[in-house]
Amino acid sequence: MIQKIIFPVILAAFIVIFTVLKIAVAAHAADVAKIGVIDVQKILTTTSIGKSAKAELEKIKKKFEADLNKRKTDIEDTKQRLEREALVLGKDALDGKGRELRIMINDYKALQEKYRVEFQQHTIRLDRRITKEIMALAEKIGRKGGYYLIIDKQKAGVMYSPGAADITDDILRQFMDLSF
Repeated sequence: MIQKIIFPVILAAFIVIFTVLKIAVAAHAADVAKIGVIDVQKILTTTSIGKSAKAELEKIKKKFEADLNKRKTDIEDTKQRLEREALVLGKDALDGKGRELRIMINDYKALQEKYRVEFQQHTIRLDRRITKEIMALAEKIGRKGGYYLIIDKQKAGVMYSPGAADITDDILRQFMDLSF
């Protein structure tokens, strides 16, 4: 008799606990974090700020390459002249010209490294400026849209994201509204 009374009570308690847990899980599921994905590369290739940064870097690169190519031609000319004059010049004059050539080569290598560092610094400076703008717009959209997290598609290594998570077009529209 006691078993007949306890079983329905335990069953009712189990049903109540199960229902409470189900409601709790459903309430938690309703509060799912909203995550956005940005394709920064698309922003760089589409916006005027990205295009102008690329053009600026190309201009600097061409300037550096032109200077290095001129110096390389000068080194090759000096080397050929030295080879032609090697039979005619005395040992002291030949040593002097050889030293001059080595100095030119060392100067070329030092200038090449200097230009590499300068180009890298320009790239970093432009990247920081653009990233700062993108971050400000992403934060604005994130706050307004209730996003929990917004990530860069390439840097975060995103392999897949549904189209609804991609907010790149929203960022692009904001960029178009700004004047640079």
